[in-house]
Amino acid sequence: MITCKLTGTTGKAVKAHVLPRAFCELGESDAGPYKSVTNATNVFPKKIPVGLYDKTMVTEEGERTFQLLDDYGTRLLLKSEPAFQPFPQTENMLGWTLANYDYPTLKLFALSILWRVHASTFPEFKKVQLGPHEARVRHLLLSATPGAPEDYSVVIVKWIDEEFGPVFMDHFRETYDGLN
Repeated sequence: MITCKLTGTTGKAVKAHVLPRAFCELGESDAGPYKSVTNATNVFPKKIPVGLYDKTMVTEEGERTFQLLDDYGTRLLLKSEPAFQPFPQTENMLGWTLANYDYPTLKLFALSILWRVHASTFPEFKKVQLGPHEARVRHLLLSATPGAPEDYSVVIVKWIDEEFGPVFMDHFRETYDGLN
């Protein structure tokens, strides 16, 4: 029995994936399993074929909060890939764009991953600390409301490196127009 870090209720711990399992399954790729890669000294890459899951985060009730968000994120970001259009449409592609999607659910999906990475006990995620923002992010998730568009804006990135293969990278802070 644990106290769920999301709901605050006591219940049976579940093996909760920090990232949805579908994002760790490669399907028809020959690249092999994901690797955890870091620039920390004396820490070497390790294979993580089914992703990282943590039995200290949530109970079944907490995990159910993530299920609809994970299903939407999987459908949109993995299974709808042909619907994405290159942006800009030149030889130096910057990224992709998608005309139609459910912004509130996509934002909550991204916030759920941020919260899980924060709540996880894995050393790979120790740099992610929400500090005073944790309670607000947890409230948004439990109330299923994404907040205003300027509250915790989200950028979703897809790294492409066919030579190196799929990886989980160390988290790092980026600044865009003065915003972290």
